[in-house]
Amino acid sequence: ATEYEALRQSSLDMEDMPTGQETRTFHVKPISDEYPLGGETYCIRAKGGAVDYRFMPEPDLPPLILDEETLGGGVSSSNNNTMSLEEFVERNMPESPEEANARLMEEYGLSEDVANVIT
Repeated sequence: ATEYEALRQSSLDMEDMPTGQETRTFHVKPISDEYPLGGETYCIRAKGGAVDYRFMPEPDLPPLILDEETLGGGVSSSNNNTMSLEEFVERNMPESPEEANARLMEEYGLSEDVANVIT
């Protein structure tokens, strides 16, 4: 399906034709006994405009507002009372998966495989 669609879109591009905003599906059909997997994509839904591509915010995540009030409250290395964005991220960013793996192996004696599964 991916190969077919890449070829279809390439040929449309070479002819200066738009690909369109649409949802497509792949219909499997054998080409021959030698090539049993073949097929084509076809449009199942045309999307009239950009309205169909609206951004939908993640309902479980609150908005992140980085303003002076949010970044303030700590003394920065430059001796003023606001942190830079870099300082804020460094103080508040959770540990990376690599750091978590190392910590789990160190603190709990876990194997690397088990630590990878947990993180």
